[in-house]
Amino acid sequence: VELDTELRFIVAFPATSLSTARVYGQSVVPRHPASSQLLVDAMEMGDILKMGGAMMNRLAEPATKISTLVTDLLEEMWNCGLPRCQLTGSGSACFSLLDENSDGNTLAMHLRSALNARKIPAVVIPARSIAVPRSLREI
Repeated sequence: VELDTELRFIVAFPATSLSTARVYGQSVVPRHPASSQLLVDAMEMGDILKMGGAMMNRLAEPATKISTLVTDLLEEMWNCGLPRCQLTGSGSACFSLLDENSDGNTLAMHLRSALNARKIPAVVIPARSIAVPRSLREI
């Protein structure tokens, strides 16, 4: 999928790591997996709201069972009003897909303050998507 829209994120790295093998080992594959087509379509349209509604990560449940720090981080991201929060892959980092008009630096600073107040150790950074050169896409 080629994105015409630059995507902006807040990425938060908690002070813990998760064993990928352990997270996958505790995951349950549903009998009828969800299709990713809605997410692909939303990405092609550049529709951030639809992307957020179509995002899911089946590894989030086992990851949060393994690490309360990941659970606390995601909870605090939601409490700070960050939209579309998810676990990255098998964790332990989490992200929020921001609205186009959101100020990532201000939101990152707000999340850092909230995490510090709750003594949740994490590194928080604003980030954005980058274009992948056509030569790399054709490999």
